[in-house]
Order: sequence, then structure tokens, then C-alpha cells
Amino acid sequence: MKKVGLDPISLYYAVDDPDNGKVLAGRTSCHVCSVNPLPPGRSILFPVALEDVTANARMRLEYPFAWERDSSVADSSSAHYVQYYFNRLPEPILPEIKK
Repeated sequence: MKKVGLDPISLYYAVDDPDNGKVLAGRTSCHVCSVNPLPPGRSILFPVALEDVTANARMRLEYPFAWERDSSVADSSSAHYVQYYFNRLPEPILPEIKK
């Protein structure tokens, strides 16, 4: 992946087709991974390979809240996602994306 001045952060995300849910690239889960909390009001930058993206695709990231990770309730879980639709990117970027 092209370096853009920052060391890339490794995130688990999936690029999928919103019409049928087919995963085009990536994944949202891991077998062995670490949790790096992101404090309120902070943000991170991470690269997404242009060749993994199509104009009608979306990117999904799963995240837990800190209180859910720290919960000791057995056999209990919840999942939260944020979704980004590539067709909603700024106009100057859209021509770079495959149709």
C-alpha cells in the first residue's frame, strides 16, 4: 500500500455491495487482535486500496463501546457498525473510483 506520510493503522473493515451484502474486500472480524481505544473527539486516518472500491460499494467498520468490552455478562454481546458509502465522496475523488 502506498505510504502517504503516516504509518498505516491496521483496521478490520469490509467493503461490500450494499444491494446483496457480498464482501468485495476486507473483513470485520479477527481471531487474534488487540483493541486500541479511540477517545471521544479524536479521529484516525487509514488507507483503503482504490482497487478494492467501486462507486456503488460501502465500507463497514464494527466497533464496541468501552463499557461493552469491560462487561462481565456471560454469553452476551452486541455489535455496532458505521457505514461509509463511496458514492457520497467529494466530486474530485469520484472519477478515480471504478463504476
